[in-house]
Amino acid sequence: MTQQDPSQETVDRWAFAETVESDVRRPGVRLGPALGAAAAAAVVVVAAAVIPQIKKDPLGTARGPATTAGQAPAGQASMAPQQTPQSGGGDLTYANHAIAGPGGACCSTSGGAWSPAASGGYPEYTGPVRTTTDRNAWYEWNLGRPAGGARWDQIKVRLWIPQAQAGAWVRVTVTSTAGSASNVATFDVAEQEYQGWYELPATFTIGTPDRRTGSAWVKMTYLRPYTDQAAAQTCADDSCDRMAAAQAEFLWS
Repeated sequence: MTQQDPSQETVDRWAFAETVESDVRRPGVRLGPALGAAAAAAVVVVAAAVIPQIKKDPLGTARGPATTAGQAPAGQASMAPQQTPQSGGGDLTYANHAIAGPGGACCSTSGGAWSPAASGGYPEYTGPVRTTTDRNAWYEWNLGRPAGGARWDQIKVRLWIPQAQAGAWVRVTVTSTAGSASNVATFDVAEQEYQGWYELPATFTIGTPDRRTGSAWVKMTYLRPYTDQAAAQTCADDSCDRMAAAQAEFLWS
């Protein structure tokens, strides 16, 4: 069953020297004595200018003179640094957030057999938690319809992972929509290895830098027990086979 959203929601000189030299020596190319001498002298001058600048690295690979970041090689004009245009909607601050899950009026739902726990969740492990060993169980959080903010092109999602109550490997599936576009991303997480807020390693798009046009749903399902027995001692009942669901946090700018 899925709960409906509430209404508040980056002059190679050698090439040049080789070109001049080959023109001087190439059969069929006739140069007058003065012109030929001038061309030969040009080759000598160019070579004399280039050779001191060519260095060998420890492997014997030829490379040009070193330059520092932002400095153009000798003989080339410096280019002004490129600037990324500021997109609409302002900077990414992630100052706005909404929390959903057990203990809140919005916005989560579940399926399968879950057992409630009064503590272990947000904040400071004092919030309510749901745990299960049911392989078919699932828990889903959604953003709802919060007001305010912008930069809906990049939002973040975090999940609160309890301490002893969480042990299993779980699969987290994020479905995000922006207008008529939809995207699904999955993340496999070993709950036993984390505690407190765990931020999913991605950002999600539910609109433009200026306007929200979609939403996000986060669904957790059971993957497998965590089988490292040395670590399993930190799990409830010395067995990391429990999936725990607590709070989810959505952040935007």
